[in-house]
Amino acid sequence: MSEENRKLEAITFSFKKKDGKSETGINLFEELFSKLPNFIDLMPNDESSKKSVKIEKKKIKGKITSSLKIHKSSRFITGKISSTNYGKIIKIINPNDKDADPVYQSKPEHGVEKVFFFFIYIAEDNHKGFILLERNGVYGIKSVFCSVLKSFVGDSYPENRIVFNDFIDKEILRRYMTKGATKSVTLKTDKIPKEISDKLHFLEEEFKDYTITLTIKKKRGNFGSSTKKVLDKLYSEKDRSYLLTENLKVLGFGENSEITTKVKLDGKEKNINFKDSFNLKSIYDIIVKQDIYGESDLEEITQTTINLFKEINPY
Repeated sequence: MSEENRKLEAITFSFKKKDGKSETGINLFEELFSKLPNFIDLMPNDESSKKSVKIEKKKIKGKITSSLKIHKSSRFITGKISSTNYGKIIKIINPNDKDADPVYQSKPEHGVEKVFFFFIYIAEDNHKGFILLERNGVYGIKSVFCSVLKSFVGDSYPENRIVFNDFIDKEILRRYMTKGATKSVTLKTDKIPKEISDKLHFLEEEFKDYTITLTIKKKRGNFGSSTKKVLDKLYSEKDRSYLLTENLKVLGFGENSEITTKVKLDGKEKNINFKDSFNLKSIYDIIVKQDIYGESDLEEITQTTINLFKEINPY
């Protein structure tokens, strides 16, 4: 097998009730492993985007074997997921014969399959987790993978929700917070007060589906150095109560509220989440063996990813 450079994209997620309470009563680790594969297999093709998704399977010694594997003691779930675009006729040519007809011409119902490795870690409390997804050049599976998990949670546990954030190493975060220019601070409730819901004639319990957003920013320029030092301290100590006045609490702001700051560094603006500081993109380079189809060797990329997770140690 030849070796090739690949990348692993890191994201985090939280799993909780829609009303903001963290206790779901669901063992997400066991549920994902036992139910997600069948959910994906039964997912209809997306005819609007001409895309299909499946858990990768291989025929080994005449037996169909799933790539999905559970690592119970470590709370890992690993495997490969493929996304296929179809709907167009694809021509396969011989590049050495520029005048020849295509060697093969597909049908519209055929498609090009792109296969990617995935790694999921779910914490003991089943409320949060960490994901590493394979990237191959410009191609990745992040949007498809997150969409599938959101659909799974929405269909299987409608009272709950899963929220994704890009992950960032602590060192990168520290650089943004110490050297970046703070543009704004945004507070966001996880619901609106019942009184406001009643005035707007929302349906019973519908107030949990709405939010109030408050953004604090300077009319011109960035935050001053003294204010920035306060925000830096709040991030390092993770004390959100400092910003929550009694008037804000009346509007629904509280311990479950989302607080973010917009920071600009080297010409790039990033939104840094106060509750979970690891929300800027981190992509890691790896080298793995590839098979005859140009796909990463499952056993090797699994071990490489597990080693990387232990090195990152996000929790």
